[in-house]
Amino acid sequence: MITRIEEISMNSWPALQTVLFDGWVLRFADGVTKRSNSINPIYQSTLQVEEKIGACEKLYSARNLKTVFKLTEKIYPADLDGMLENRGYEKNSVTSVQTLKLASFTCEPCNSKSVSEEFDGDWMNGFFNFAGIDAKSRLAYQKILQHIFMKRCFLTVFLRNSPVCCGLGVLADNYLGVFDRAVSPEYCGWGFGRLAMEGILDWGKKNGAETAFLQVFLDNTTAMKLYEKMGFEEIYKYWYRIKDSRRRITDSRAFRL
Repeated sequence: MITRIEEISMNSWPALQTVLFDGWVLRFADGVTKRSNSINPIYQSTLQVEEKIGACEKLYSARNLKTVFKLTEKIYPADLDGMLENRGYEKNSVTSVQTLKLASFTCEPCNSKSVSEEFDGDWMNGFFNFAGIDAKSRLAYQKILQHIFMKRCFLTVFLRNSPVCCGLGVLADNYLGVFDRAVSPEYCGWGFGRLAMEGILDWGKKNGAETAFLQVFLDNTTAMKLYEKMGFEEIYKYWYRIKDSRRRITDSRAFRL
């Protein structure tokens, strides 16, 4: 299950360049989000691990990026987390991966939502503004969004005909990935995030999804409580191990995972 969800997550939120290195998946996207600029050691390896880590550090450093590993309890080799800690990698962004079976999911009809399955420039601009994505990072974000080749749900919630919340869902086989929502700062706490979540889940179920999954920081207590009320349950955790380089990873308020 862990490997399958990790594969779907990588496909649903793609990198701009991917390098396969002896069972490790190295992802690069101009430093925009840790998710798209990290090493995913999810398959069995054969090479000497310390040499592999050194080779990865050189590849990321050459691109002026931090070296970032995305880890779960199912990694290869199994003691990689401890090895990275001994090399000075700091643990960062512990995240809960949660799922919801959609068979019993229902929501009330809502006329204040719109859904587009095609790449939507208006959605993108609204999302960037709500998520606080700086102008310097927007081109890379746009490229990532345009590289999502699976069926997509670009959802917008309106208040008096003005957008107040945007969210993204990606359908892979019978799995629906919910990749966060961004709410206008002016309307945080008004319940628009939940409306967006329900709209994405409803779209996914109507398009054949059987299971929804999402990722949420453990310290995001507000979101954790909402997802618990909606019936989501944790199936595993992931975290990052990060070694400083010359450039920071750019994470918006929404796409920090």
